[in-house]
Amino acid sequence: MTGNRVPIANHIDQDLLDSNPTILDHVNDAFDLDYDAITLPFTKPTWKTRWQRYCVSNENDVNKGRARASYIAGKSENVVQDRQTAKEAEVWRLTRVYDKNEVNVSKLDECESIIAFASDWLELDSPDEGIRFDSEMALKQEVAYASYLSIHTLILPAPKNRKHVADYARSVMAALDSTSYLQLSVMIPVSDPAELEQSGVSPALSEFKGDPSSTWEVWDAIRTLCDYSPRLGLALDLGQPLPPPCALKRWSSEPTRQIIIPANAFVGNAKGYPVLSKSCQEFIKEQIKTLPTIVLTETYEGIHKSGGSKAYVQYLRYMEKLSNDSATSVEQFASGYMDWLQAPLQPLLDNLDSSTYEIFEKDPIKYQKYEQATYLALLDKEPNSLTRIAVVGAGRGPLVQGAINAVEAAAEGRRIHIMAVEKNPNACVTLQGRMDEWNESKIASVELVFGDMRIIELEDEQKNDILISELLGSFGDNELSPECLDGAMRLLKPYGVSIPSYYTSYIAPLSSTKLYNEVMHMGDAKNAEMPYVVMFQAVNILSGMDKESNRKAVQQCWSYKHPSKYEFVMDRNGNPMTNYHNTRAAHLTFTIPYAGVLHGLAGYFEAHLYGNVWLSTHPERYDKEMLSWFPIYFPINTGVYLPTNSEVDVHLWRLTDNKKVWFEWSVEVFVKADEKRIKINQSKLHNHDAKYNRIEL
Repeated sequence: MTGNRVPIANHIDQDLLDSNPTILDHVNDAFDLDYDAITLPFTKPTWKTRWQRYCVSNENDVNKGRARASYIAGKSENVVQDRQTAKEAEVWRLTRVYDKNEVNVSKLDECESIIAFASDWLELDSPDEGIRFDSEMALKQEVAYASYLSIHTLILPAPKNRKHVADYARSVMAALDSTSYLQLSVMIPVSDPAELEQSGVSPALSEFKGDPSSTWEVWDAIRTLCDYSPRLGLALDLGQPLPPPCALKRWSSEPTRQIIIPANAFVGNAKGYPVLSKSCQEFIKEQIKTLPTIVLTETYEGIHKSGGSKAYVQYLRYMEKLSNDSATSVEQFASGYMDWLQAPLQPLLDNLDSSTYEIFEKDPIKYQKYEQATYLALLDKEPNSLTRIAVVGAGRGPLVQGAINAVEAAAEGRRIHIMAVEKNPNACVTLQGRMDEWNESKIASVELVFGDMRIIELEDEQKNDILISELLGSFGDNELSPECLDGAMRLLKPYGVSIPSYYTSYIAPLSSTKLYNEVMHMGDAKNAEMPYVVMFQAVNILSGMDKESNRKAVQQCWSYKHPSKYEFVMDRNGNPMTNYHNTRAAHLTFTIPYAGVLHGLAGYFEAHLYGNVWLSTHPERYDKEMLSWFPIYFPINTGVYLPTNSEVDVHLWRLTDNKKVWFEWSVEVFVKADEKRIKINQSKLHNHDAKYNRIEL
């Protein structure tokens, strides 16, 4: 596979393998059809026959009353065997050796481009205890042989018995522990089994009916009991019909390694070629962003009259091309940053390097909007007038250039004087290099002031009509914009304006196995108690719109306004004497329409610049081409289960002690019974008293 090509595999069933057992022939045929790999059953029916002779009773013997309790530990009580067969079974349990004619793969050079399906008759969740244990032994045998051949992935059959899902998961964990690198994927149908039965499909997990969350709950039980092993993945079986979009979205936050699409999931178009339904197309387009392997099955069955086996992969390649062509500049820019945890900037503590400034300056939207806001602010000034502008945190000068562009557009004799304030001594060198260019303008002049915007001194006649800053963080206030602008208000005239004028922080409950695993496998508990900046991809927002309770999926936490409408007690430098006016607290209740696991909180912001100009990372109205801000992620140190139709209360605080600012957060889970809220779960209080994370003032 080259670049970001989505891997697609063609499934070779046992009949095809029986007609041609040479694996490399099937691999080469798949390559010729533009597949990247093949999948196949790992073992042959001959192995099933031998295993059942050892471990499963003959039904006729049981019916005739000839079954007897076995004296062999771990074997089904209903197995009827002669002493020789019993001895052979015990030898197998001790040695676990295949005969060569019981496996489909035997050579190392055959394994590079294959994904193997474990025996589909394994019953790790059988009601019969003996069969469960013998199935586990057979699974470990397959895992050991797959590891010997350097096969990278083994797909396990779907669980069938909800009562014994814990047994299934324990066996999977034992198999994972028996090897050091092999990845296991659990096949789980995406659809509610009740819906599948209505459509005439005979589903796995047929015991789990009537709830769109049922199959997901089975998966959640397995991966939780396996302690979120990074080597355990999901093989999502796209049976039809698909569940509702909100229930379907939940799978995007799971570690989906394979998506299995049978040929009968396609429908024929007017010319008889296979295509996917619109809902299935949308789901696949979202899923392929994380590059799972798409496994096509039954492509040789002739289900569709046109195109043959190649038509299925051609259609998916076409979908892939459309998805790539429609990628936004943000998606292209952030392709290497998806779900990558980054520590938020501490602009007062650290000086940014030039390459970081350069990345921010590539944003095609942010500086256009700042320029537009400045233009509108200048239009509100009289023609033929001088407007003084302070650009605080000037960096390498993009806001200065934007202000010059704005006054040129505003025209009508308007002139500006810009005071560019920057505390980074290295960035000041770059600013000095641009001064000659800027001061060539006949309607703009620029002066450079080195220092901290909170403490620089200036006379009354130097005060400004407009103050422009780009101090916003991923949560709006998390890079100390309120504190910095409190001090910078000294630079404004009494009726001066700030760009931005105010900003609001938003939050939503989030599920993401990938982010949770990233945090928990860092090896230090403190990593689960600090916020991160993340470009979300394998993420699901758990909350939904609740019209009855007037609750939104993404809710407002708090806002800051500049200049503030309140008067503060000032110190002798003209700054607020304390920072306690910048503390905030939010207590929000979210409705959870479908069951999920809460792994943290997703944070966003919106900022009003001037007039009708806004910046937003809010997922319902964000600027799709804006690169400068990724959302913020507040982790939860232990995944919190949220049942269908439950409520989660989010508690979030922004706190300070005049030396630092920090966030604390916790959640509580409630269900309703007889109109009362009953608490069923909660998290700890994270980052209490800035124990693990702080933003220095």
